[in-house]
Amino acid sequence: MALHTALFPACAAAIALVAVAGARADGAVEAIGAGCGPDGPTQSDVKPHASVAVPALVVGNRVRLTVLRADQTAGATVRLTGTDGKAIASTPSGGYSCVTPSDEPRRMSVPLTSFGHLLFRRQGAARAQGQLTLVNGSGARSELAFASVMVDSRLLAIPRVAARCRDAVASPKVVRRGGALGILVDACQPRPVRVSLVSLDGARRGRVALRHTFAVIDDGPTPTFLAIGAASPGRFRLTLSRDGRTIARQIGPVRILPADRGRPQAGSSR
Repeated sequence: MALHTALFPACAAAIALVAVAGARADGAVEAIGAGCGPDGPTQSDVKPHASVAVPALVVGNRVRLTVLRADQTAGATVRLTGTDGKAIASTPSGGYSCVTPSDEPRRMSVPLTSFGHLLFRRQGAARAQGQLTLVNGSGARSELAFASVMVDSRLLAIPRVAARCRDAVASPKVVRRGGALGILVDACQPRPVRVSLVSLDGARRGRVALRHTFAVIDDGPTPTFLAIGAASPGRFRLTLSRDGRTIARQIGPVRILPADRGRPQAGSSR
């Protein structure tokens, strides 16, 4: 008999976590039985499909992923590994989550591994490679690869007070060239905002080196990232702006270091 556990009780559209007795040893499931969606899993020989948004938020001991454009009701398992191949988060063996077709983004929660716990104790963000496995009620199976940048919610040390909203932005203080700087934004208004790295050094002082504009949709902390690429090493100020006006700055500079060619980039350090 399946055990149903809602991941986000406050959200009726949340994805449910289900423990099943007939799961395969590798954590993937065969044809999904009852428990997914009001009408049960999709019965079809066509493989199910969905995508996963790149930024992900780490809250406590779980990674919250955003699933987009699912075209069938299906069971889903996820495995996230760092660039060194070590597992950061994974659906437990014998479990799966349910995804259903929707025009709205859906949340999916995946527990951190022991290595993932240690990783986010040391650093506030990490890049990962993910695999989303979908299986429908007829056993049609898809394995979809995706990239992710995970950002720890603890980067924003001061939690939001309900009676007083204050725009805030935070990131790790060190990142290497060729990496990705995970950023956490808490914006008071659900409107487009821009995160920027402004140079603090030499002739480039005051110039914007990197920027990214995106829409804040959900209430509460929103993860995003800046691809560092070949940006010059140095010190930078992380800012948050709306309508051309700076509304928040991170205290202390972000340092871009030369690429470490001796080992793969696992993420950014505090």
